[in-house]
Amino acid sequence: MAGHNNTENIETTSMSTQTIIQSLKPEVVRGLMQSSSSPGAGGGDDKEEKTTIISSVFLNRLNKLGLGFERRMINLIAAHPESGNRLISVFKALKELKIELTDHLEHVIGQNIANVGGAVNLLGVMKDLDIEPNFVPMELLFQAARSDSTVAQSARDLHERDLLDKSSFNLILAYPEESLNISQFLIELQDHAYNPASLVDKLRASLISPAHMNTMLNLLDLLLTKDIYDLGIVDILVRQGKFIDRIYEGARKLLAVPELLNNYFVLLERNPENANIFAKNLLLLHSTSLINHCSSKEDFLKVSQLGVGTFHFMNYLQQAGMLNAANYQKICENNSILERPDVVTTLTNLPLMTKFTHEELVKMMTLVTKPAIFVTLRDANEFNEVLEEHQFRMGKAPGPRMGPGR
Repeated sequence: MAGHNNTENIETTSMSTQTIIQSLKPEVVRGLMQSSSSPGAGGGDDKEEKTTIISSVFLNRLNKLGLGFERRMINLIAAHPESGNRLISVFKALKELKIELTDHLEHVIGQNIANVGGAVNLLGVMKDLDIEPNFVPMELLFQAARSDSTVAQSARDLHERDLLDKSSFNLILAYPEESLNISQFLIELQDHAYNPASLVDKLRASLISPAHMNTMLNLLDLLLTKDIYDLGIVDILVRQGKFIDRIYEGARKLLAVPELLNNYFVLLERNPENANIFAKNLLLLHSTSLINHCSSKEDFLKVSQLGVGTFHFMNYLQQAGMLNAANYQKICENNSILERPDVVTTLTNLPLMTKFTHEELVKMMTLVTKPAIFVTLRDANEFNEVLEEHQFRMGKAPGPRMGPGR
């Protein structure tokens, strides 16, 4: 009797599956028939038998959910049976949002198969928060689904503050790992009576890499905290995105003298790769009262044009009490020797606690302040000789030596 019941159950399951298969489009039927008639299909191959049973379960579930047996659905499940249930959940979510499963979307899903579970979550968020699907690139959503919980929370936070729209949602999808930081900053902007939408548009139009977005947000937060947030400065940061780390490093140094920050941001674009040195030179000159927040734009512009070699040389002058207005003016007018690659390398690699004698600095100043048109290779070699002789002499001196300078 028990054997009769088992036989009856198998026949019922087989008939149910057969009914489903018969309802499929001809090309889908051919695909399934080819799969079932492949070598080993009836020869006791446990692996093939397991695959057939799982496929039947998926077909039954598609049928129960009223999803139909669209070719692209079958293709995806057949290619990724280990993700079959999650794929069916994606198909269901897509149907609820009236998003068509096109060939392109089939390809997107296949390329992001590890993210399909997260995509179900984000599609659910779109439904819950009434986000119009026609304005959301599905490729962006499936890629962002690797951080679905973070993106979902960000979207809900923005929705609570009436800041969620197609632009802000697409922004957090573009930077899923930073989505919480993005939403938090937009909320802070709103709290400070700024219009977050303007920033959203600028960030969406930018080419800032995901790896640099955290630094960008830190800089924006710095601007807001120091009450110098300005869309003009945002434009500069966006344009100079590839130098954003150097810009942030320089800005952090200037927190010691925040009144210099505004001029730093406004002028750094003249030489963005030099932003960190620009900040160092500002701090050095401020310490000797050669520049302050009341100085003219032209004064700040001169500083922005000074390089790393000039910074190190002025630092040695300052240690010797020789960095005064007269010497600074001479250096601004003529400093070609200080920016020669060989000189920069030597100055940069000097031990941290190096201190030159007054005589050495006077000799170097004489060479540095020669007009560029009259500077010869011999002058550059003579400058390097002063550096090398100093190192040689100090190398003979007793006592431990410090490591190389910055």
